[in-house]
Amino acid sequence: MASMEDEGLIGLGVKASLAKLYMSDQRNFVEQLAGTLERALPNETQVERKGGLFSEKKIVAVRLHLEDHIYSLELPGRGSPVTACTKVVRGIKLKTEPLAMEEWLNVVSEALERFATSNQQTRDALWNLVESPDPLSDV
Repeated sequence: MASMEDEGLIGLGVKASLAKLYMSDQRNFVEQLAGTLERALPNETQVERKGGLFSEKKIVAVRLHLEDHIYSLELPGRGSPVTACTKVVRGIKLKTEPLAMEEWLNVVSEALERFATSNQQTRDALWNLVESPDPLSDV
């Protein structure tokens, strides 16, 4: 099991990796993040794709269900991604707060770090994210 120092380093590394990837290419970042979350947390991740028979399906929304929150990122046709955090109690959505992307990245990183303390698969995926020079390039 990882030590507390290692877990803290995971959290800092995840935040830095996500922020760096987001700044380089917003649309590609969402595609890569969705693929990573789907592989690492298939039961907690919902990815919504749209597209026709003759066009490539593109991601329009990513929702990550961790603990008692749903972290959502939506891609409008034009403009920047829209992010929010929804509090859920016993399956009922109580409150949705819109978040700036930087704040969303921080709260998602923290939630992933907490989740990783009890889930080895998540911890391994986060280590891969932190250690790789281009962590999401295999998507």
